[in-house]
Amino acid sequence: MKKIGLVLSGGGALGVAHPALIKTIEAHGYRPNLISGTSAGACIGALYNWDMAPKPCLIL
Repeated sequence: MKKIGLVLSGGGALGVAHPALIKTIEAHGYRPNLISGTSAGACIGALYNWDMAPKPCLIL
């Protein structure tokens, strides 16, 4: 299986799109091996890495 990385950008309010992106990636059967992010992307990436599903991230 190929290894993939996920890079999530910052941008304050734009970070709300990250959980939807992660949900779509998972729906296609992918799970990133590496997660990197800045600002809001770092927060969402950390939550995702701690195995929080995208839906709870949307609530936060």
